[in-house]
Formats: sequence, structure tokens, C-alpha cells
Amino acid sequence: MMLAFLFLLSFYTKVFNINNFIYEISSYGVLPKRLLLISAVSILIYELVLFILYSFGTFTVIREILGITLMVIFSIVTIKKKIKEKTGACSCFGNMRLLNKFPIIRNLFICGLMLMNLNAPVNYNFQVGILLIIWIVSIVIIIDLYQTIGKFIRVVKFYGSHDN
Repeated sequence: MMLAFLFLLSFYTKVFNINNFIYEISSYGVLPKRLLLISAVSILIYELVLFILYSFGTFTVIREILGITLMVIFSIVTIKKKIKEKTGACSCFGNMRLLNKFPIIRNLFICGLMLMNLNAPVNYNFQVGILLIIWIVSIVIIIDLYQTIGKFIRVVKFYGSHDN
């Protein structure tokens, strides 16, 4: 359930800020400009598929291999960027600083969860998968609303403090 949540959250923050996501991919310096949009869309589809697979608890071994492969690729390009630019942060989860602060450690933790999943029994059925999807989507939307309200309050305070 946690992995389904993380992949949906990652997808959600990227899909609504696609231009920022494309710029982020560009900043890693591993792809030519003509492939940036294709790679952004491919990653979004990949994350959405992983969200669905984790939500329904299906294709366990394939799902874990796909997830670990994605985390390893993300970690490799992050290490390359860190060496090149001396920065260790990313914007993989939009404005959620906690999830962006230590991306390599986060990715290793996620890989560990995926490896543990290989031995975990899963007894999902279609109804449980649908309920899980609804629950996770609701939480992601609530988090987004909370952040949006926080931004709005900061803007109001900023402009309100300049009234003289």
C-alpha cells in the first residue's frame, strides 16, 4: 500500500507540473533535448502502471523488478548529477521537501520495501484494489489541497504585510 501511495504521489506531482518535470530531466544532462518529452511521458506511464500493480497486488516479481529498475536508474542519474553539480536534492515529489531531500537514501529505502514485498503474501481481490486506489487517490488529493492552502496563506500574509 505504501509503495502504491508513493508511486501515485510521484506521478501526481509530476503530471501537474510537466514543464518542471521536463526541466528536471534536462538538468541531469543524460538525454538529448529531443528525448525529454518522450522520457517524461514514459516515466509518468511507468509510475502510473506501478501504482496500479501495487494497488491490485498483482504480478509481484515483475512489479518488483520494474520498481527496483526504476529506482536504480533514478539513483544512478542522481549520483551523476550530484557529482557534476554538487547538489543532492531532486524535485521528484514536487514541493514535498522531506521526500526530495535525500533521494538516494529514499530510493534505497523504496528498493528495500520492494525486496520485502517479494516474500509478503498478498490476498487482494478486485474490490480491495479499487478501494485501495480510491483511498490512495483521496490522500494524495488531500495532501495537494493542504499544500495549496499553505501556499495561499503564505501569499496572503506576504502581500498583507506590505499594505501601508
